[in-house]
Amino acid sequence: MGITDYLFSEIFLQNPHNPNYFPLGNRGFLQHIGRIIRRFDPFLPLRKWIDSIQIKDEETARRIDKLIPSQCPFAREIRCFNRTILKIPPLCKLNPLYENLMALKFRALCYLESQREGRQ
Repeated sequence: MGITDYLFSEIFLQNPHNPNYFPLGNRGFLQHIGRIIRRFDPFLPLRKWIDSIQIKDEETARRIDKLIPSQCPFAREIRCFNRTILKIPPLCKLNPLYENLMALKFRALCYLESQREGRQ
């Protein structure tokens, strides 16, 4: 329970002189509402759409494999005279859809591999 929850519960819920006084039995309900508000994810529809993509043919799998890089293209080391001047870390982990895109690429690669095994 964070400090704001503590202050809210101590001041608002347990103060019988407050006209909006709630008995302590409702404390769990209010904490549940707080967890729902904190879990708000604006990318959820996009995540679900990416996860729902079905790979049914080899052409789609190849396109997905080419579009999604396997390594972060932003990670760089800038060198001058064999000395690293600046190191740019991989920024892919900051992408909120990173895990979904990597899972889609993995599904595409698995489909391509299963097609290759079927031909042999």
